[in-house]
Amino acid sequence: MSDFSMPVPPPPPSADLSFEPMTRFSKLNTSIWILLCISGAIGLGEAIFAFLRSSIAASLANNYSYEDADTARSLNEGKTAFMGLNFYLGIAIFVLLIIYTFRFANKVKNSGRNVRLPIGLAIGGWFIPFANSVLSFLFYIDFVKSEPISSKKNLILLNTWWWTWLAGVHLSLLTMGSSVTNNRYDWETATAVIGFINTFATLVAVGGTVCGVLFFRELRKIEMNLRPVATQ
Repeated sequence: MSDFSMPVPPPPPSADLSFEPMTRFSKLNTSIWILLCISGAIGLGEAIFAFLRSSIAASLANNYSYEDADTARSLNEGKTAFMGLNFYLGIAIFVLLIIYTFRFANKVKNSGRNVRLPIGLAIGGWFIPFANSVLSFLFYIDFVKSEPISSKKNLILLNTWWWTWLAGVHLSLLTMGSSVTNNRYDWETATAVIGFINTFATLVAVGGTVCGVLFFRELRKIEMNLRPVATQ
């Protein structure tokens, strides 16, 4: 009689698919941090063009040159092109963040952990002026706290990314009106000073973006390891 053993059937899938390995969910996280990398690189290019333009504008205050003024205008056009690219990239990142926040909030809540705000605000909170900078931020605090072991480090990355990026972007928007548009004008020095502030603001936003990349890579570990809270 031959030795024949029946193959062992695979275990049935979990009834709660939200805690199975989530390839699509993980890809969403990866897409966000890759786009943040690209955005940071574009922002760095914008800062370089802004700095060079401002340096030339400063020299024009002492020795006006039509050639230098044309160079400054060309640099300003390059800076504007970088800003345009980052604007459209920012829209894509914004949409992905909304989807990601909503899915992650549902997963954290389904795991039995605390989510302090209604799940609907994971989407709607992004569209409330001024309040969105706090409401959406609170969801990410809950995401980080769902993994207590790494929460301290991740809270530092989260706060640095969120507030540094917001500060840099808003300061940059306040100073983006600085440009060389005329062959001869009386405000070369003011234009240069504002331009240097704009360069600084852009670099601050780039620094925040770098922290955002690091944060989302850490957040991916949390999302992939999140499991329901054990109940007795």
